[in-house]
Amino acid sequence: MMLYNPSLRVSRLIATKNSSYMYDEDFHHGINILSGCNGGGKTSIIQLLVFGMGYEVTNWKDEAGACDSVYVGLKVNGIDITIKRDINGKEKQPMWFCFMPIADALNTGIENWKKHSYSSQYDSISFSQKLFDILNIPEAKADANNNNVTIHQVLRLIYGDQSNASGNIFNIEPFDSAFKRESIGHYLLGLYDNDLYAYKIALIEEDKKLTKLVSEITAIHSVVGKTSFSREYSSIEDEKKDYLKQIVELNQDVINSKLESFGEYKDEKSTSEKIAINNIKLKTSLYECESEIRTLQYDIEDSGQFISEMKDKKLAIKDAIVVNKSISNFSFQVCPCCQSKLNSVKKNSCGLCGSETNDKGEANENLLRMSSEIDLQLAESNRIIERKNKKLTVLEGKRKDLRTQLRKSISESSSVITSINNKNESKIFGCYQKIGYLEEKIENLDRIAELLNSIAELTDERDRTQKAVND
Repeated sequence: MMLYNPSLRVSRLIATKNSSYMYDEDFHHGINILSGCNGGGKTSIIQLLVFGMGYEVTNWKDEAGACDSVYVGLKVNGIDITIKRDINGKEKQPMWFCFMPIADALNTGIENWKKHSYSSQYDSISFSQKLFDILNIPEAKADANNNNVTIHQVLRLIYGDQSNASGNIFNIEPFDSAFKRESIGHYLLGLYDNDLYAYKIALIEEDKKLTKLVSEITAIHSVVGKTSFSREYSSIEDEKKDYLKQIVELNQDVINSKLESFGEYKDEKSTSEKIAINNIKLKTSLYECESEIRTLQYDIEDSGQFISEMKDKKLAIKDAIVVNKSISNFSFQVCPCCQSKLNSVKKNSCGLCGSETNDKGEANENLLRMSSEIDLQLAESNRIIERKNKKLTVLEGKRKDLRTQLRKSISESSSVITSINNKNESKIFGCYQKIGYLEEKIENLDRIAELLNSIAELTDERDRTQKAVND
């Protein structure tokens, strides 16, 4: 029989309660028909089957809902695997995977079972993603909220709930959308264009971000005031340069005023020393912060390379499965190394080395276990990178604050010298007031410049996305 991949076939269904089998039936190739009188349990069996395969059953039949667990033996692209889900009255139950035929899986230890949650969280892989990965089919976007098509959504179309109206193609569920149904239908019909849907979703997201950002800028302008960006200047940078120039001139005025009365203020030397010590502390903190940032950036890059290597290894495993299927029945007549004629081997033995083999696909099952282990490593590595990126963001914010503090401290220290005259105190105090006012205006300009740059970047990205969707 010709096997067309991707292929998914149910080989056996088992439902248990208190460790006893409530239902146990083998499924054959082709169409399996469940027959019986009304109330004979046909719907209960179908509910158990689709639930075991990942569908969320909301209105259980009493007999089906009374079971504890469901085991489903599957042939996925010709490879035997077993999946299991528990029935406990709670929604979105996880799924357990065992890369063995169901007869062996029922007798193996828990260490050979891998659990995957209903939905992906904290970079963990959902059981839908795992099933699609084993089937070697790509994931697809289901809606504008960046949710992927799941096994549940696929079964919404394949399995018809009796409680649905006869005119509905999809089983009814809350928070449904035409976009989602269109995505699922196109996906199953082979008409799904991931790039097109990605562009549509990206466009919606960027429009939301842009609207939010414009609102934030409007709010900030209303607080800071129209004078924060004077119309007398051609750009924010020109206004900022002028303010910095004024600060330098004011600092020089302070220095000149203090030089006029050199030596009359005894505490000036102590003040200068305190400011100098503070400058040293700030520079030290800034150096330590920048060193930590560089170390963290190196760690993130190293983790990224590890993830890339794991992804390459996973692709190699998929290739190995394909190659193994292609050459498993190949008979070698001569040694490919020395070209010597090979002796005939026994049945179910390797045609090259003579080792005993079997036709249960254990090699592919082992490769799938390795792929599952890599998925766990990738999930953990992605969590680590996420934590490091959050820490990096905090450190970069800390570095920015330290630079601002250091700049202010240096500006203050340049104005403080060894003496001050009571006669000039009023003038010096006025200079400091103006310097503080200008520093605040510079900070406001920096914030506005960052927001305007973000607006420009998001606008460009939105235009590119819109063009891609239109094309």
